[in-house]
Amino acid sequence: AAIATRVAGYASRYPSPEAFRSALQSQGMTEQEFRETMGSDLAIRRYLEATLPDTSTVGPGEARAFYDQNPQLFQTGQRYHARHIFLAAPRIDETATETERAADERARSKADSLLAALRAGADFEALAREWSEDETAQRGGDLGEFGRGAMVPGLQGIYDLQEGETSEVLRSPSGYHIFRMEERLSSEPVPYGPQLEARLVDQLRSEQQGRAVQQRLEELRAEATIERTL
Repeated sequence: AAIATRVAGYASRYPSPEAFRSALQSQGMTEQEFRETMGSDLAIRRYLEATLPDTSTVGPGEARAFYDQNPQLFQTGQRYHARHIFLAAPRIDETATETERAADERARSKADSLLAALRAGADFEALAREWSEDETAQRGGDLGEFGRGAMVPGLQGIYDLQEGETSEVLRSPSGYHIFRMEERLSSEPVPYGPQLEARLVDQLRSEQQGRAVQQRLEELRAEATIERTL
């Protein structure tokens, strides 16, 4: 009866019995083979439920203890606040046309001249407002706060900048960038709350169950005589 209920549950996801059987056939399985698979799975689950320790004993107390004992796992990570000046340029590869190559050279030349002006003391925000070719121009190039992994390939060097430091000209797939690091913000602990607690309880129960299953499998292997036929 339990097997029939499970099979009926799967079959109900399809518009008709024929559609269900067709889906099984596409996986190289008959309806009888599917029933046998469900029966085997159900037998294993019931066996484990009857022989393994109850993981429902893991609760909020264990979750809070895990949180307190592993603070390194619950950090927001290093955050950054930076500005940039962006000059659009076409992607250059072996298929690039002469027009695209010329546009790339103009953008790079302009980026170099802007960097020289910054090195000479020009105001970063003012240059960003005047020359940056994206929506951050109206904010003086302000990118807001972001974490590691936010930058596309070619721009990873920004993470090494110190506060107030300006980068070299960097190339991304979309163009040229000059960055200034405004702030390097310290990582902060993720606050403990109901949602985190619920996730930790589920995680700890799953890990405990996994360990118990592995131990039981090892016990069964030790007790059994296993013959392999190639």
